[in-house]
Amino acid sequence: MKTVVDYDLCEANALCMEACPEVFRVEDDDTLTVLMDEVPEELRAKLQDAERLCPRQAIRIEGFLLRDIRSRGQEDGSE
Repeated sequence: MKTVVDYDLCEANALCMEACPEVFRVEDDDTLTVLMDEVPEELRAKLQDAERLCPRQAIRIEGFLLRDIRSRGQEDGSE
C-alpha cells in the first residue's frame, strides 16, 4: 500500500500522526512528513484510521485490491 497526501489540502492537524505514527509525522514547522513510501500490511488498520480521521480528506491510500475496496464499502455501509 502507498500513502498519497494532497499537501494543498493538508493542514497538519496531526490526527493522522496520532492514528498511525509509524507513517506520519508533523514537524515543528507544521508540515506533514510521510515516513515510508510503501506501508506494510500490518499497518493497514492504522493507516485506514488515519485516512478516515483526516478532517480535510487529504490522505488517500493506493494499492488496495478490489476485495479490500468492497470490504471497506461494507464497513461504512456504502454497499
